[in-house]
Amino acid sequence: MISMHLNMITKPGKCREFKQTMDYMITQYDKIEGCSGFEFRQNDSDDDHFYVHAKWQDLKGLKLYLLSDQFMLLQGAIAVLCNPPEMEISDGTILKKIDFDDRDNEYRKGQTHDKLNAALMELNDNKNIF
Repeated sequence: MISMHLNMITKPGKCREFKQTMDYMITQYDKIEGCSGFEFRQNDSDDDHFYVHAKWQDLKGLKLYLLSDQFMLLQGAIAVLCNPPEMEISDGTILKKIDFDDRDNEYRKGQTHDKLNAALMELNDNKNIF
């Protein structure tokens, strides 16, 4: 089982718009092959703070998701409505934290996938999965 966690804080005044976008996206996750669980929640004490926790059956399922339209939509929503997120991917034994900074917030496909690929390679015995 592979877990992906995203920790996101919306930009000022963008909380409602981000929540509406995510509410729509949640309806699409049951259609994604290999996804065995998806949770989106808002912090109880800070309305601008959101979390995503997704579970994948294996790295192949996560890889397919990271190349999917759903992930591209999530990246776009985060780039426009949030500060750079914190992301963690784990297989239960190895935890990889992927740091994004303000330069990454444009979510250029190549730059984002370079960071994701570097983390996932360690989870996949150093095989390049992108």
